[in-house]
Amino acid sequence: MSTPQLMPPGLLQEVLRPPPHALKDAVAELIFLEDGQLLFCSREKHVHTSKFVSPEDVKSAFNAIFSDSGWLPANVVRWGHGHGKEWVVLFKPAQVYTLSLAEPQPQQSVLRVPLPSLVILVVDHNLYVWAVKTAAFKPDTYVFHAPLPNVAQNGRVCFGANQHPPASLQTANSSWETWINGAFTAESCTNRSKAYADDVRLQLRAVDGKAKYPQADLVSYNSYFDSSVEGVIKKTLEEK
Repeated sequence: MSTPQLMPPGLLQEVLRPPPHALKDAVAELIFLEDGQLLFCSREKHVHTSKFVSPEDVKSAFNAIFSDSGWLPANVVRWGHGHGKEWVVLFKPAQVYTLSLAEPQPQQSVLRVPLPSLVILVVDHNLYVWAVKTAAFKPDTYVFHAPLPNVAQNGRVCFGANQHPPASLQTANSSWETWINGAFTAESCTNRSKAYADDVRLQLRAVDGKAKYPQADLVSYNSYFDSSVEGVIKKTLEEK
């Protein structure tokens, strides 16, 4: 990786002036006007020219720049960035997890619990989780509340005192592991199970040691926007 170079003093003074610039050290600039138009100014052989360009022209100019995400980590089904933040969507097929419950017993108990397929959105320092009934990821499938404690009504999890980095392709899976491997408390335990609406931890104890989570027990995610995976994630990102 090349070392970033300091901006030449002459160019720094030039860009600090209000546009358009004299372009003594730079050769071109793109000016975004208040009415949405784009003005391209350039200098070639000491001749300055200016012309309006379309967004399509600008896009075509940058299309020549090659970029590659590299190999995507396991379980990643979507990635994006904007406003200085990244977001990653993970899909975890139904599987058995080792969960630690801090309550209601005084001592922490460890369970081997089957959970349904889970869709996880990691954005900035937040993580959201929802349940689905499909074995493979489908963006148009219906969403359910994850049958877990410490998950708010909108799907956002509580990390407690556990430290975790901001979202990125490299950290999304580790953020999920940090949360799912932590100790679950008595927070946000209601309306996560049809069999035990008052406390989902009782349902987790009931399925301890079993192979599959009963899909009929999942509680529908009542989103006022859209109850599909695509709609819920889009709404959550818009709120960010």
